[in-house]
Amino acid sequence: MRIKQKLQLLVIAPILATAVLVGTGYQRLGSIREDNRSLAEDRFGSLVESEIPALVDRHDSIALLLNGDRDAYQVLQAELQILQGAQGDELERLLDQSTANLAQVDERINKGAAGLLSNAGNLIEDFRGQFAAWKEIHQANLILAQTDLPLAQKGIAESLAAFETMRHTIDLMQEAQEKGIANAMDSLQIAKTETKAISDVSATKVASTMNAFLLTGILLALAMITGGALTCRSVLGPISHLVARFQDIASGTGDLSQRVEAHDRDELGALGAAFNTFLDKLEGLIGRIRSGTTEINSNTNELTSTSDSLATSSTLQAQHLSNILGSTNEVTEMTSENSRIVEDAANLFYRATQS
Repeated sequence: MRIKQKLQLLVIAPILATAVLVGTGYQRLGSIREDNRSLAEDRFGSLVESEIPALVDRHDSIALLLNGDRDAYQVLQAELQILQGAQGDELERLLDQSTANLAQVDERINKGAAGLLSNAGNLIEDFRGQFAAWKEIHQANLILAQTDLPLAQKGIAESLAAFETMRHTIDLMQEAQEKGIANAMDSLQIAKTETKAISDVSATKVASTMNAFLLTGILLALAMITGGALTCRSVLGPISHLVARFQDIASGTGDLSQRVEAHDRDELGALGAAFNTFLDKLEGLIGRIRSGTTEINSNTNELTSTSDSLATSSTLQAQHLSNILGSTNEVTEMTSENSRIVEDAANLFYRATQS
């Protein structure tokens, strides 16, 4: 693998690992988001749309039933006061109050009954029948009280009995509404429990995702450190070896027979192979230089020997020349002496001839 590819891998690998980490985290967070959406829309949405309005209606229904019960009780109290002998303005006020309260009882109970559960339909019908019966007895007692008060007072027991029967039905309707509210609260509690369970699962997923992010980040960091160290080693190791070999050669003490490892198929491997080729050629060149130097030394020694022989011959020739010169000098002296003797003989001969 070439150095460029190693560096690209060192850069691309963390990017890919980060992309995988982000993709995994996005997927996990998307799952958590979907769970929360389901929790908010499917569960709470349906709960808000169905249970909460029903709870409000039932609460309002109970309030109307209680107000209707109170109005019915006020009608009964007005009836008792009339039957006890109320006269004049007091009688008129009680009659008006009774009429108004009866209308309110009818209105509030009917509105309250509209918010009852579907299974409480029998109670509504029972109440309407009982309310009509009590209303009829009540009105009959009021009319009779204006003409025959003692006889009207005898109808109090019947009116009370009809009132209690009607009121018992109102209590049953209230109990039905309270039971419906309790059921709705149970549904809310179940939804709350399910919500907590989903929330716990979401929290677990979030914790798991965070742990996965942390673990993946640690593994990614370790992988980057290890990859960087291996890449630096694979790049710097051969370079350091080459630098050391160059320094050995530059110092003049390097062993040219040693070679660097060039097994990698990258730029450093090619550089190592070129360096080994350079050493091969350099070693061959130095070998040839050494061989030439040896030959030159041999020729120099021969020349030195020849020079020595020539010097010896020159010395002998000089000695011979010196001897020859000595002999020549002696001959010259002898010649000079002979010339002198001849000259002396000539002079003697000349003098002899003259005398």
